[in-house]
Amino acid sequence: MNRGLLVIIADLLEYPAYWLPKLSEFEAKLVKINDPFMAEFLKEVKSIEPIDLEEIYVSTFDFSKETTLNITYYYTGDEKQRGNNKRGILLLKLKELANINTEKELPDYLPNLIRFIANNANENTKEILELIKLPLKELTINLKAKNSIFYYILVSLYKELYLGDPDV
Repeated sequence: MNRGLLVIIADLLEYPAYWLPKLSEFEAKLVKINDPFMAEFLKEVKSIEPIDLEEIYVSTFDFSKETTLNITYYYTGDEKQRGNNKRGILLLKLKELANINTEKELPDYLPNLIRFIANNANENTKEILELIKLPLKELTINLKAKNSIFYYILVSLYKELYLGDPDV
């Protein structure tokens, strides 16, 4: 796996104000990687005003259940209780596997999981890759259906993690 690409993807899945100041730095690194999906994403991003990009991000990831970055949603849907339900169990498992302790995001927040995968090569990483494979595929399909610029990032991520197209 290309650790550099994974870290860039994790950053680009954060709120745009976080990564827009670093865009030229990312572009220089991505040119060397030569990923056509990431190149398409960069091309699209450059044609969008920053305020519009932030609005696109929020409507895509914050206000849409079909394209949430919290991957346990794809297993459990919109469960209201967090106790002894499937989502709660998955959250605990991911927290244990990735040792993600953050007050800002849940342990199933995709950018944090990508960073963990990029920085670790162990049995926990393999288990996390298995847990997120189907949600990543569903997220990619849903982003394509919305004609979202973030679709390009997810295709690139899926290809990098699983060495193939998500068939979307």
